[in-house]
This record gives sequence, C-alpha cells and structure tokens, in this order.
Amino acid sequence: MAPKAVKLTNALGKDVLSESMECVLKFSPEKEGNARKIFKKFIKKNGRNGILLFAHQSKDKLGHLLAFKQECEKAEVKLIISLYCEDKNPHSEDYGKWYFREVDIKLDDNLNEMIVW
Repeated sequence: MAPKAVKLTNALGKDVLSESMECVLKFSPEKEGNARKIFKKFIKKNGRNGILLFAHQSKDKLGHLLAFKQECEKAEVKLIISLYCEDKNPHSEDYGKWYFREVDIKLDDNLNEMIVW
C-alpha cells in the first residue's frame, strides 16, 4: 500500500496542494514535548504503511521536521519528506520558481533556510 500523504502544517494552502489533505499540526506548539506527543499519536494512528510528509521551506519549522523524523524512526515507520522550496540556482531556467522535492534532512541545503523552532 502507498504511504499516507499528509501536510506538516496548514502552511501549504490550496493554491499549492489542490487536494484536501490531513494536517499533522493544526497549531504550532511552543514546547517540543507537546509537538512530540502530537507526532507520536499521529504516527501510531496513521503510520502503518509509511508517511509522505509535505512541508513548506519558508513557513514550516525545521525543529518540527526533525522531531517528526525522530518519532517515525522510533516507531519504525518509513518517512518520506517532500519540501516545497524555491529554486535559488541563478543558472537554472526555473530560477525563482517554487516546486516540491524529496529531501533528506541530514543532507539537503534547502533545509538551511527553514525556521528552526
């Protein structure tokens, strides 16, 4: 079966993702522990076939992505992260355009511009 597709927050509006999609964080918890509780509950309920998580580079928080990834690893749930990011390569014909791209939190430069917490 396919992984469950969800948004990290409501930062990705209908103008970006046309289909309605469940949102993991309906508000932005100030404390990391509160976010982790929400993530654990969500993963337990929805993680059976893996999770495809959509996030926004400039509006979502890197701390939330990291915590969600860690909770998926603890629960042994496969996580794929698709980041909505801007092409900042001036030599690219798509320079300045926004697009989705699968990212690895440990390696991706696009994550450097995200809000940390």
